[in-house]
Parts: sequence; C-alpha cells; structure tokens
Amino acid sequence: MNRRVVVTGLGCVTPLALDVPSLWNGILEGKSGIHPLTILDATHHKVRFGGDVPNFDPGITCEPKDLKRLDRFSLFAMWAAYHAIIDSGLDFSKEQATAVERSSVQASEVSTRSKSRSCACTPKA
Repeated sequence: MNRRVVVTGLGCVTPLALDVPSLWNGILEGKSGIHPLTILDATHHKVRFGGDVPNFDPGITCEPKDLKRLDRFSLFAMWAAYHAIIDSGLDFSKEQATAVERSSVQASEVSTRSKSRSCACTPKA
C-alpha cells in the first residue's frame, strides 16, 4: 500500500533565523549562523564561538509552567511545530476529528556525530 505524505507547513529554529523566510534569505545571502557564543559564558573555554540560538523566547508557544519543566531542545521543537502549523494555514477548529487525529508534526534533529533522531507528535482532537 502506498501512503502519501503532504508537507503543509514549515517551522525552524536555527542559529541563523527563527522563521523559514529569514532562514532561506540568510542561506541565499551566504550568511552563517556561527557567531560569538551569547547564551553561556565561554570565557573558560578554548572555543568561544558556535551556533547557539540567541534571542529565542518560547513564551508564545508554551505556558509558563511548561517553560520551567521542559528543556531547551523540547522548547525548540514546540516552537518549530507551532510555526509549521501556522505556516500550513490549517484551522484545526474547522477540521473533522479524523483529519486532526491523522495530522502530525515531524521533528528532526541531527547531532554533531551525524546520527539523526526524530520524533513525531500528533495533536489531540
């Protein structure tokens, strides 16, 4: 049985940008997301530059209690998923329950050791 997948929206969290249009423009302009580290004190380390994600405020995608219990990478995933849903233009309040149950968000992360991990989250109807 062949199953089709439709990508309806995109979201991203990168050192270069926190939205797809800005990321794409940055890539086309040849910009790099590597910069002096800002989210941690790197004075005691040999390397003081990298690809951290500055100016990241997950407040629009999470409740304050979730901000305390989720790690930064989970917040990245929620941010990207939120923006992918907005980008898709889907209005889940107007969709049939089965369509919402079959909707999912695919989140992927590639580590520095070239191993990839992914997880899928399905919104509750």
